[in-house]
Amino acid sequence: MKKRVLLVISILIILMGILALIPSINLGTEPAWHAAVKIVVGLVGVWVFLQKTGKTKTALLVIGILLAAMGLIDLLGLLTMVTLPVWHSIVIIVIGAVAIYLGATNLKD
Repeated sequence: MKKRVLLVISILIILMGILALIPSINLGTEPAWHAAVKIVVGLVGVWVFLQKTGKTKTALLVIGILLAAMGLIDLLGLLTMVTLPVWHSIVIIVIGAVAIYLGATNLKD
């Protein structure tokens, strides 16, 4: 289950990064480097999913912490170069919290 969740979250992060690079989609503004970081983090998640090693928990924890921090930073307005809707930040925080929970628990992979 954890591996599938990691794959879904990773694909969502990749899609968010790609959509952020398309200027005609007006969901907010973020620098290109921020979108590139999302794509790289998503690709790392997919890479961990494809591996046979047991690094799923670690990947979920790291990705979850990154997502939750990014969502909180935007929600609190601490980084002025990124302007996204409030609902987007809340969704990012929730996805990050789910990833952290799954990474921290001993549920079956």
